[in-house]
Amino acid sequence: MFQSFRRTTALTVAVSMIVGSNGAAAQTPGDLSDLVDMRGRDAESQMEERGYVSHHTSKGDDAAYTYWWNNRDKRCVRVRTRDGRYEQIKAVGNSDCDQRDHSGSKVAAVAISAAALLGLAALASKSHHREDRDLDERQTAQFERGYRDGLHNQPFHNYEDSKEYSDGYTKGVDQRRQETSYRSDYGSRGGNRAYVNVSDLSNHETTYTWGQLERRGFSLANERKLNNGDNQWLYWNDSTRQCVEVVSRDTWVSYVGEASATACRK
Repeated sequence: MFQSFRRTTALTVAVSMIVGSNGAAAQTPGDLSDLVDMRGRDAESQMEERGYVSHHTSKGDDAAYTYWWNNRDKRCVRVRTRDGRYEQIKAVGNSDCDQRDHSGSKVAAVAISAAALLGLAALASKSHHREDRDLDERQTAQFERGYRDGLHNQPFHNYEDSKEYSDGYTKGVDQRRQETSYRSDYGSRGGNRAYVNVSDLSNHETTYTWGQLERRGFSLANERKLNNGDNQWLYWNDSTRQCVEVVSRDTWVSYVGEASATACRK
């Protein structure tokens, strides 16, 4: 079992940034419809010419999601790029671009309530993380709690047995891997601390990876099945105080990387 932590006290806070709506607001804006299926490089220059500024990009397994802000129209749009082309353009809530949303929409109100339940000023997850699902405030709060736990490498703690928490945790883990992939060769070690390199252990049969971890001083600490069907194992090295996460699908390891020490505590 993963380490439990105290449930966050529900607070009522003033929220100025919120997650956007779907429905009519999620349709492709008319001034951008001609950019769908255009090559990304050409479409980006068109976006800029039409008053949009790129806010941030989040990468998925096979697509990239870029959020653009138009200050003149006070509009945030999300572009999904796949295989070098603009596959989809959607209007989303202004908070996805870290801007104030005055729409008064149902989903905006849900996001405010969800953030308040967790004592947050705003949600960290974006609309594409939640796949534009129509979640109520409790479900949104559970998704956000899971997302933040996964993103910040906290132990999986689904105390309400919520599908939304599990989905959020998986999305948070995926986002963390994207954001920290640049340092996969070094893990989270710093200074003169002892460190065992495990970056060579992905893309192998699970039995090979397990055996190599044991030879390098690791022992199994925790294991569980992720919501997307992958299996997760956490290995602990007592001499280096190092926790390592292993993720596999069937018998093939797709990811090996550093995890927080708390994740390995039972």
